[in-house]
Amino acid sequence: MVVALLALFVALAGTTWAATGGNFVLGQPNTAKTPSSLSAPVAGSKALQLTNTDTTAAGSTALGLSVAGGHPPLVVNSSAKVANLNADWLDGSDSTAFLRKTVPLSLTGSAALNGVISGTNTGSANGLQGRTGSPTASGVYGENTGDGFGVAGRSNGSSAAVYGENSGGGYGVSGVADTAGVNGISGSSNGVQGDSAAGGASGVYGHNSAGGFGVAGRAEHGTALLGDTTDGWALDANGNTTQNRDGGGLVKAMAYINPADSNDPINQCYNSQLPPAQATSGDCGITFNSLGAGTYKIGVGFNVHDRFVSVTPAANYPTTVSALPIFGTDTLELAFFDITHDQYSTTSFYMIIF
Repeated sequence: MVVALLALFVALAGTTWAATGGNFVLGQPNTAKTPSSLSAPVAGSKALQLTNTDTTAAGSTALGLSVAGGHPPLVVNSSAKVANLNADWLDGSDSTAFLRKTVPLSLTGSAALNGVISGTNTGSANGLQGRTGSPTASGVYGENTGDGFGVAGRSNGSSAAVYGENSGGGYGVSGVADTAGVNGISGSSNGVQGDSAAGGASGVYGHNSAGGFGVAGRAEHGTALLGDTTDGWALDANGNTTQNRDGGGLVKAMAYINPADSNDPINQCYNSQLPPAQATSGDCGITFNSLGAGTYKIGVGFNVHDRFVSVTPAANYPTTVSALPIFGTDTLELAFFDITHDQYSTTSFYMIIF
């Protein structure tokens, strides 16, 4: 190793010695006007060793290099690593400007635009990527302690802003929250959209383990829930259905009643205005009272005067039916008249209330 040492000063008191062309005098300041060099074919050791044996002062160094401002104090011709070299600055940055390789990594700062960490991939792979093998952790996790988003995605093309893929048995994207686990907002297309190619799966699936809704729809002016199909079912309900009492379209209650059965005249029934466990249980909240031959009073548990009522007699002869809702009550008065025999008839019948 050849080191330019002409400008080496040993800061000791004494007279300055002119060393150009002369000997280097130890213990004294030396000056020279031309470069000085030391070359030695020393195998396996150092060409020059400087040692400061003082143990009392903090500034007792073995070497000091001083140059004019803007000039490097040291020039080297090798890129090999120098062991135990402790540098305070690297490429003009203090050591505190670098993120240390310790777990967990932590970076705190304030950014008006973009993020504290921004990753850009000019190739075809991910800008940011996270991976974990824990079944309870996330490859990428976001948290917002205010009113914003924990994780947000934006796409300026036709692909997904946020994409999730699971090759096992879990979820591609899963959300847990006190309000909406997954929230989608769109100004021109679908807020949330799901697509599945599996025959027994769902494009969008919702599950509620409490007493709420698995999937819910709300529209201010349009259709809250739309089912559309080419050759399948637009709506498939695997269970009973219900609707608010004053809404139209779905059955509110229905029953098959046999007045001749004194033990249990209400043979079959359904009442969508009751809780699910009671909708088809027992008499379904429906009451039956006979007022005489062919005349009955039916109670259904909800106001019926503004509902549509259909009553069909199960008779073997022509029979007319009169169904009169009692205003402001849950009661219907029914009368069955046998046209053939010109008399009121005790016959079983079907009743549907919409």
